[in-house]
Amino acid sequence: MDQPRAAQAVLDYVHAVRTRWTDPVAPPGFEPDWADRPAPHTYHPRTERLPLPLHTARATPRQGGYDVPLLGSFLQLSAGVLSRRWEIDKSPDRARTESVTGARWGRGTPSGGGAYPVELYLAAGPSAPVPSGIHHYASGLHALEQVAAGDPVPQVRAALRTPGGDQDGDPEGGFLLCVLRFWKSAYKYNNFAYHLMLHDLGAFLGTWDLLCRQHGTDADPRLAFDDASLSRLVGQDPRDGGVLAVLPLPWADQGALPPHGPAAPSRDPGPDPGLARPVRVAPYGRSRRTREFPMVSAVHRATSTTEGGGPRSLAEPQPAATEAALPLPAPATAA
Repeated sequence: MDQPRAAQAVLDYVHAVRTRWTDPVAPPGFEPDWADRPAPHTYHPRTERLPLPLHTARATPRQGGYDVPLLGSFLQLSAGVLSRRWEIDKSPDRARTESVTGARWGRGTPSGGGAYPVELYLAAGPSAPVPSGIHHYASGLHALEQVAAGDPVPQVRAALRTPGGDQDGDPEGGFLLCVLRFWKSAYKYNNFAYHLMLHDLGAFLGTWDLLCRQHGTDADPRLAFDDASLSRLVGQDPRDGGVLAVLPLPWADQGALPPHGPAAPSRDPGPDPGLARPVRVAPYGRSRRTREFPMVSAVHRATSTTEGGGPRSLAEPQPAATEAALPLPAPATAA
């Protein structure tokens, strides 16, 4: 998408969001299919899982950065299940009659509608205390699921080397990739979902930053990178979502792991010790049918970093001239 079209796509979306009260942003006839809504907590069936330790006060930074207990603590407090929320239905036909229809498991970071469209993938290199490869954080299980083998760190570091990216001090050990899945929010909010999902991402990054400050570390999120490369790495179709932020994860010296921490698993990446293969299977999300929302896809494509280049500078397009400009009248002179 060239720069004028990208700028126009962004302006069209901003205008649609601002005027949604008088001009609905939803497609004509749109109604959420509540019976086929996606699961807020997804997982990959038939994968090797590494259960993570729950948060404890002893989860403190070790020499050099993160270890498994600290990573487990941060993931649980930011994106894991922390609360059970009752779903109470007030009967419209009988006064003062209420019934509990079910419950939902919520995370610590707030989310519009409790949809949780931000999903997390750990890109772990050979120096990580988990097997090399790409791991999906199954928030409902509080576990890492290995969905690809190999070393993905060189590919992530290469994606960060854009004119708009800041690759100084990028760790060799790993990164946390923040992925948005549009359908998890769009099934309910349609085209308005992209606006809400960016709030969701910002809330998660804010929570991660607070945790880092509390533990004396730096979140240092990266927002400029080769979007297409990282989307391919996690197996994400750009029409359905993408990587929106990258968090560096420098690993602690493995000799500094506390005695109460779990033993480090084998780092053998399997038969292919080279670069990580892309993720080929999406997590189970429960919905039988999904759909694309062109306005969401367009604004996401317009704001993505192009391969081999930095973020676009979206200058506001000038309106096309429809009439010839008339010359100004000559100044009046005294008679």
